Amino acid sequence: MQLPDTPPLEGEDYAAQLRAASDYLEFARSLLPAARAGDHAAQFYIFRALDYCTREYRAYFGRGPAWRTLDDAMRRATTRWPYDSELVRSIYTQCHTLVETGSNEFGERDEWLRMASDGGYPLAQVTYAQNQWHAMSGPEDDATLEARRRLVGKAIRSRDPAVVSAVADVILAPEGQGYEWDYLAWRLAACQRGCDCSPSRTS
Repeated sequence: MQLPDTPPLEGEDYAAQLRAASDYLEFARSLLPAARAGDHAAQFYIFRALDYCTREYRAYFGRGPAWRTLDDAMRRATTRWPYDSELVRSIYTQCHTLVETGSNEFGERDEWLRMASDGGYPLAQVTYAQNQWHAMSGPEDDATLEARRRLVGKAIRSRDPAVVSAVADVILAPEGQGYEWDYLAWRLAACQRGCDCSPSRTS
């Protein structure tokens, strides 16, 4: 599939705002008016903030029905490799108010993703297709696979390097039929179109 070279411009750089945010609760709240008004990019980045904190905060701070303190999580992290104290502290700073006090006001995070995908936001479409694959409990039928391919095909028309890079993480071929080569090809295509592929890039 041939990809155009120049991505379209967006009105708000929510991705940059998310990277700069020190408190994801306040970040998500700042996007709520736009998201409720139908801004699909805002809907997606509310999902992204909620999803990141749900996964990462639980991984480091989850402890049954309660949460670990920062000190407890730091001590526990020393038993894991690789140990990154700055990562633990960063996750706490960004997420603890969202997870422990504010997450209920946003409802289900997957509903924000669905709305953004249905609204045609390309990164949401790719993420939605990826989540559909992860949610499967058995072999995927041909019709479901084709539906995910069509969704990703719509997203690629955005010409956004971030979308091209995200496609690498979406299983679009039956298991055992060259997925590893597909992954590398999409990553290379993203790098060639301006995606940050430096060794220090983590996301």
